[in-house]
Amino acid sequence: MAPQQGHRGKILVRSRISRMRMVAIEFTAWSDVMALGAPRSLSFIGIAAGAAATIVSLRLFGGAHTDASIAAYGVLSRMMTFAYFPLLGMSLALQAMVSNNYGAGLWSRSNSTLKLALVWSLAYAGLAEIGLILFRHQLGDCLCRMRS
Repeated sequence: MAPQQGHRGKILVRSRISRMRMVAIEFTAWSDVMALGAPRSLSFIGIAAGAAATIVSLRLFGGAHTDASIAAYGVLSRMMTFAYFPLLGMSLALQAMVSNNYGAGLWSRSNSTLKLALVWSLAYAGLAEIGLILFRHQLGDCLCRMRS
Protein backbone atom coordinates (compact mmCIF):
# COMPACT_ATOMS: atom_id res chain seq x y z
CA MET A 1 0.00 0.00 0.00
CA ALA A 2 2.85 2.39 0.72
CA PRO A 3 4.27 2.31 -2.86
CA GLN A 4 0.88 3.29 -4.26
CA GLN A 5 0.62 6.26 -1.95
CA GLY A 6 4.12 7.31 -2.94
CA HIS A 7 3.24 6.83 -6.59
CA ARG A 8 0.11 8.92 -6.19
CA GLY A 9 2.13 11.57 -4.41
CA LYS A 10 4.54 11.77 -7.35
CA ILE A 11 1.69 12.12 -9.81
CA LEU A 12 0.17 14.81 -7.63
CA VAL A 13 3.46 16.66 -7.45
CA ARG A 14 3.94 16.36 -11.21
CA SER A 15 0.46 17.66 -11.91
CA ARG A 16 1.03 20.62 -9.58
CA ILE A 17 4.31 21.40 -11.32
CA SER A 18 2.72 21.13 -14.76
CA ARG A 19 -0.10 23.43 -13.61
CA MET A 20 2.45 25.92 -12.36
CA ARG A 21 4.27 25.72 -15.70
CA MET A 22 1.02 26.27 -17.57
CA VAL A 23 0.22 29.29 -15.39
CA ALA A 24 3.73 30.62 -16.03
CA ILE A 25 3.29 30.08 -19.79
CA GLU A 26 -0.11 31.79 -19.75
CA PHE A 27 1.32 34.70 -17.76
CA THR A 28 4.24 34.99 -20.19
CA ALA A 29 1.87 34.95 -23.16
CA TRP A 30 -0.33 37.65 -21.64
CA SER A 31 2.65 39.77 -20.69
CA ASP A 32 3.88 39.54 -24.31
CA VAL A 33 0.44 40.56 -25.58
CA MET A 34 0.31 43.46 -23.13
CA ALA A 35 3.83 44.56 -24.05
CA LEU A 36 2.86 44.67 -27.73
CA GLY A 37 -0.50 46.36 -27.19
CA ALA A 38 0.36 48.89 -24.49
CA PRO A 39 2.27 51.40 -26.64
CA ARG A 40 -0.49 51.60 -29.24
CA SER A 41 -3.17 51.92 -26.55
CA LEU A 42 -1.22 54.57 -24.69
CA SER A 43 -0.75 56.54 -27.90
CA PHE A 44 -4.55 56.73 -28.28
CA ILE A 45 -4.79 58.09 -24.74
CA GLY A 46 -2.19 60.69 -25.73
CA ILE A 47 -4.19 61.64 -28.83
CA ALA A 48 -7.36 62.08 -26.77
CA ALA A 49 -5.53 64.12 -24.12
CA GLY A 50 -3.97 66.32 -26.82
CA ALA A 51 -7.36 66.96 -28.44
CA ALA A 52 -8.90 67.80 -25.05
CA ALA A 53 -6.04 70.17 -24.22
CA THR A 54 -6.39 71.90 -27.60
CA ILE A 55 -10.13 72.39 -27.19
CA VAL A 56 -9.72 73.67 -23.62
CA SER A 57 -7.01 76.12 -24.68
CA LEU A 58 -9.15 77.31 -27.60
CA ARG A 59 -12.07 77.76 -25.23
CA LEU A 60 -9.99 79.70 -22.68
CA PHE A 61 -7.83 81.81 -25.01
CA GLY A 62 -9.73 81.72 -28.32
CA GLY A 63 -10.95 85.28 -28.29
CA ALA A 64 -14.05 86.39 -30.14
CA HIS A 65 -14.28 83.47 -32.60
CA THR A 66 -13.86 80.56 -30.22
CA ASP A 67 -16.68 78.46 -31.68
CA ALA A 68 -15.37 78.87 -35.22
CA SER A 69 -11.87 77.90 -34.08
CA ILE A 70 -13.15 74.74 -32.38
CA ALA A 71 -15.18 73.86 -35.49
CA ALA A 72 -12.10 74.39 -37.68
CA TYR A 73 -10.11 72.13 -35.35
CA GLY A 74 -12.82 69.47 -35.74
CA VAL A 75 -12.62 69.71 -39.54
CA LEU A 76 -8.82 69.55 -39.40
CA SER A 77 -8.84 66.46 -37.17
CA ARG A 78 -11.32 64.72 -39.45
CA MET A 79 -9.15 65.43 -42.50
CA MET A 80 -6.05 64.21 -40.69
CA THR A 81 -7.87 61.01 -39.74
CA PHE A 82 -8.63 60.31 -43.40
CA ALA A 83 -5.01 61.01 -44.29
CA TYR A 84 -3.61 58.93 -41.42
CA PHE A 85 -5.58 55.68 -41.72
CA PRO A 86 -3.95 54.41 -44.94
CA LEU A 87 -0.55 55.09 -43.39
CA LEU A 88 -1.61 53.17 -40.26
CA GLY A 89 -2.73 50.18 -42.34
CA MET A 90 0.51 50.19 -44.30
CA SER A 91 2.46 50.40 -41.05
CA LEU A 92 0.70 47.38 -39.54
CA ALA A 93 1.10 45.29 -42.69
CA LEU A 94 4.77 46.12 -43.11
CA GLN A 95 5.41 45.56 -39.41
CA ALA A 96 4.18 41.98 -39.82
CA MET A 97 6.38 41.45 -42.88
CA VAL A 98 9.50 42.86 -41.24
CA SER A 99 8.98 40.93 -38.00
CA ASN A 100 8.35 37.62 -39.79
CA ASN A 101 11.51 38.01 -41.87
CA TYR A 102 13.48 39.11 -38.82
CA GLY A 103 12.21 36.16 -36.79
CA ALA A 104 13.12 33.77 -39.61
CA GLY A 105 16.64 35.17 -39.67
CA LEU A 106 16.24 36.61 -43.17
CA TRP A 107 18.09 39.84 -42.42
CA SER A 108 18.39 41.09 -45.99
CA ARG A 109 14.66 40.66 -46.60
CA SER A 110 13.73 42.40 -43.35
CA ASN A 111 16.13 45.26 -44.11
CA SER A 112 14.86 45.68 -47.67
CA THR A 113 11.24 45.57 -46.46
CA LEU A 114 12.02 48.20 -43.86
CA LYS A 115 13.66 50.43 -46.48
CA LEU A 116 10.69 49.96 -48.80
CA ALA A 117 8.33 50.86 -45.96
CA LEU A 118 10.24 54.07 -45.26
CA VAL A 119 10.23 55.10 -48.92
CA TRP A 120 6.52 54.37 -49.41
CA SER A 121 5.60 56.10 -46.15
CA LEU A 122 7.51 59.21 -47.12
CA ALA A 123 5.99 59.18 -50.61
CA TYR A 124 2.47 58.73 -49.24
CA ALA A 125 2.93 61.45 -46.62
CA GLY A 126 4.21 63.87 -49.27
CA LEU A 127 1.34 63.12 -51.65
CA ALA A 128 -1.23 63.38 -48.84
CA GLU A 129 0.16 66.75 -47.77
CA ILE A 130 0.17 68.08 -51.33
CA GLY A 131 -3.39 66.83 -51.83
CA LEU A 132 -4.61 68.37 -48.59
CA ILE A 133 -2.98 71.70 -49.43
CA LEU A 134 -4.24 71.82 -53.03
CA PHE A 135 -7.80 70.74 -52.24
CA ARG A 136 -8.18 72.38 -48.82
CA HIS A 137 -11.20 74.50 -49.78
CA GLN A 138 -13.08 71.64 -51.44
CA LEU A 139 -12.35 69.26 -48.55
CA GLY A 140 -13.33 71.87 -45.97
CA ASP A 141 -16.61 72.58 -47.75
CA CYS A 142 -17.35 68.87 -48.06
CA LEU A 143 -16.67 68.17 -44.38
CA CYS A 144 -18.56 71.24 -43.17
CA ARG A 145 -21.69 70.17 -45.06
CA MET A 146 -21.66 66.73 -43.40
CA ARG A 147 -24.04 66.57 -40.47
CA SER A 148 -23.64 63.88 -37.82
